[in-house]
Amino acid sequence: MSRRPKPPPGQGPAVVWTERGPRPFLAAFAGAVALAAVLLTLAEGDLTWTANPLVWAVVAVIAAIVALVAWSRIATIAAGKDWFRAGSSWVRTSKLTRVKFAPSPRPTLHLEDSAGRDLTLDLLALAAHPTLSTHLTTTIRTNTPDLPLDPQTTDYLNSL
Repeated sequence: MSRRPKPPPGQGPAVVWTERGPRPFLAAFAGAVALAAVLLTLAEGDLTWTANPLVWAVVAVIAAIVALVAWSRIATIAAGKDWFRAGSSWVRTSKLTRVKFAPSPRPTLHLEDSAGRDLTLDLLALAAHPTLSTHLTTTIRTNTPDLPLDPQTTDYLNSL
């Protein structure tokens, strides 16, 4: 795993978290280079520009900047013993007052705690990290056994 992320203010350390691997950076870089190649070819009308190393250097630098910006905006998901965070939003899982599953085109789980903080999790993104997903559902079941849940949310949590 990567370096342990900082916990929210006043909370214990992270016990599980995601990391930004190189794959999204490389995909964004390749996409930016491909887009630049298409645009340059359309602008020039032929492929003569490909013989100029200076053009390739400029394309590579711009593509790297675009990829770095895109990569840096990937939200890190982290969880502690009784908190869960995605990006800069977080909730105390030991103080949840609302848990709501929404099956819409991209399924989400909306969490709200007693301090009024709320967090909406993209469940497709969370599914890519089974340790985090398991930690979240275990924490919800353990810390909020008396929290009233609608049937959809109950079915979702029971399916994990």
